[in-house]
Amino acid sequence: MGVRAGIWLFLLLGWVVNLDLRAQEINQRRWELGFGGLGLNSYAAGRAGQFSSFRPALTEDGAETGSLRSGGFLDGLYDFSKANLSGSTPAYIQIGYRIGDLSEEKHTLGLRIGSSKLNQYGDQEISTVRFGSLEGRLESVLVRYAMIRLHSTIGLGFASLEEDSSSQALIGAGLRVKLGANTSLNIATDYHTALSQNFFDYFSHSLGISFAIKGSDRDKDGVWDAYDQCPDTPGLKKFMGCPDTDKDGTEDRFDKCVDLPGPEALNGCPDTDEDGISDPLDSCPEVFGKPELGGCPDSDNDGIKDSDDACPNQYGPLKNKGCPIADRDNDTIADSEDQCPDIAGSVANKGCPEPKIPEKVDINELAKTLGFAKGGFVFITESNEVLRQIVQYMFAHPIESYDLVGFTDSVGPDDVNLELSKNRAKRLHDYLISRGIHPSRLTYEGKGELPEDPSLIGLEPHPHRRVEIRIRRPND
Repeated sequence: MGVRAGIWLFLLLGWVVNLDLRAQEINQRRWELGFGGLGLNSYAAGRAGQFSSFRPALTEDGAETGSLRSGGFLDGLYDFSKANLSGSTPAYIQIGYRIGDLSEEKHTLGLRIGSSKLNQYGDQEISTVRFGSLEGRLESVLVRYAMIRLHSTIGLGFASLEEDSSSQALIGAGLRVKLGANTSLNIATDYHTALSQNFFDYFSHSLGISFAIKGSDRDKDGVWDAYDQCPDTPGLKKFMGCPDTDKDGTEDRFDKCVDLPGPEALNGCPDTDEDGISDPLDSCPEVFGKPELGGCPDSDNDGIKDSDDACPNQYGPLKNKGCPIADRDNDTIADSEDQCPDIAGSVANKGCPEPKIPEKVDINELAKTLGFAKGGFVFITESNEVLRQIVQYMFAHPIESYDLVGFTDSVGPDDVNLELSKNRAKRLHDYLISRGIHPSRLTYEGKGELPEDPSLIGLEPHPHRRVEIRIRRPND
């Protein structure tokens, strides 16, 4: 039981120290080593257990003197003639680790080994027996005044007496008097209660000295080499011993601008124009700008940085180098593409006003006015306005479909004229589709030449060189 308890105490101490090293700022004097004298008073504790040599005399009513039942629990507590100090010098040695903020000195976790020889139980002389103990102790400061610290103690451990041993719990109190920055005088009294019935309870009294321990520190920066991430370069404790050359709060290992102070959010680099982009990544480091433009300004908010904008103070598209597109009639069509730059028009009509068509239009009669060159199927210039009106009419009557029928004059062979008439109908068909009329609404065919009319001889363009449009409605 005692060996297992000791192992668990060592493991617990190691675990707590490891957690504290990770959580606390590294300091060079967390460990301390203490030693001193140790006195035991088993009689004052009152429970003798099964050791017959420790059995005190019985009272008249049969109770053990010095026991809880007799009311003598604390009899002789500080009677040092009964504290087993007359044998070989009893002593203890203790290693401690300070937990938490060292400036407050609140808690110390320690491991103590004690050794003594018992030759007295109360007033009763006994055969000398060897006593040993191993304890895990937690001291917590209760009162702090000047150089004096009053602390409580709790702990677990085990004690042995010759071949017998028992686990034990302890509680106590003590004083720590600081003799210097790293030296203290320690006085304490602890009550130990055995966790098994075949052992005895006892009080221990200790008086000793403790010293804070310093580790190696090659770069003299106050951080032990064991914990120093930069052991050969002086640094700061909060950075585990690594330096911060520009003192900007970002340690040099992670600082992209070691010699220039800057915010941690920008990896320690400065931001002269305060636009959120560090100077090394800012194409315009001294002028406030936009991240999407590499930190450069865009005064007219057209998405082109001022240095590349031919008109930095006027909104304009990239295709025009950031300058506004000229549009004198404000119809959203650039003058360079506007066929009527001084008169507002529609996009469909290339910037010119839409022609007004009377409510009642005979599209077939309108189509007959389309002119074709002699022997060809290309519209003549005068036909442009007629074509626009035909397109407008068809858009205004979306439920109608149209048959396009081409004709020629009587000049030329019949087979040639038949093919020519078909090509003229197809020419109009393709034009209408190019202007957005759906192909499903259109058919075309050629009928060849129309009969010769002497009254039309000499007219240009000849009226028989034409395409007729025949309307098909849903119910036809």
